[in-house]
Amino acid sequence: MPFICFFCVFAFFAVPDCRPLLFLWVFNNYSSLFGDICKHTNCKVKHVKKYLFQTAPGKKNYAIIIMLGVNLFGAIDHLMEEAKALDFLRMHSGDIDEQALQSFADAQGNVEAYQLARFLNVDASEIIIGGSSLEGSVQDDAFSPQNETFDFLLDLNGDTIHPSDGEVYVLLSYMKDGSAKLGDTLRVRGVSLTVAGFLRDSQMNSDLAGSKRFLVSEDDFSRLEAFGSMEYLIEFRLKDPAAFSSFQSEYFAARLPAGGPPVISRSLLVMVNAITDGLMIAVLVLIGFLVIVVAFLSSASRCLRK
Repeated sequence: MPFICFFCVFAFFAVPDCRPLLFLWVFNNYSSLFGDICKHTNCKVKHVKKYLFQTAPGKKNYAIIIMLGVNLFGAIDHLMEEAKALDFLRMHSGDIDEQALQSFADAQGNVEAYQLARFLNVDASEIIIGGSSLEGSVQDDAFSPQNETFDFLLDLNGDTIHPSDGEVYVLLSYMKDGSAKLGDTLRVRGVSLTVAGFLRDSQMNSDLAGSKRFLVSEDDFSRLEAFGSMEYLIEFRLKDPAAFSSFQSEYFAARLPAGGPPVISRSLLVMVNAITDGLMIAVLVLIGFLVIVVAFLSSASRCLRK
């Protein structure tokens, strides 16, 4: 039961395409689940095990769990593949030697692709969406143009976004918490942009990520540069991601830019994306355990009265 709760809720939030199947399964099984548990227990744990692992309802439940699990963990990988997620990220603030980075990338046999992405940090109090300021935000809010090679910012259909001048795309989480809606005006001092849609970011999608990207056109990015501080995302895709540690050692040995947070790997991005919904699911798993305890106590009480 706890595992059923875990996968069902995780799938509900992480894999929207599974929701119709999920609702159908819950409707078909929920009403009989607890009654069957009480019926089969008869105050004996072995009967519960029989229900969960051997009877047709039990086998069906676990088959659904396996299917949802495959879809669930595949969803994050699918996002990573659609966005062509990076394997190595180093953030850097301050002056940067672009030629040294390019030379290092050219000399590395394990580098599939390299790019230097721009990340314009703007004080949250300067950003106003729909008349409300983001002042008080604990995250770094920044503007970026679309990347050329990889680490793409995607729309809700999984397509790479190419904003027009005067448009801005904001992270989906801003729509979920009510901070922004389609058609809102985003203002940074004298620059006004229209919220044209919402994006998914393989790197900063998670609520645990300390930074968020707003996607704008190249021209609008140039207009905004005067109002923020430039930070750089030094990004690599590796031919052999398993050789990440040796690549990281060579990067540090070359004394390349490192004026920012620790290096971020693709595996860390996957884990952070999964943890976001996992925190809520952990609570529901506990509720699942409590439901089983209540079912046992109810059955035991009836047995004692007999």
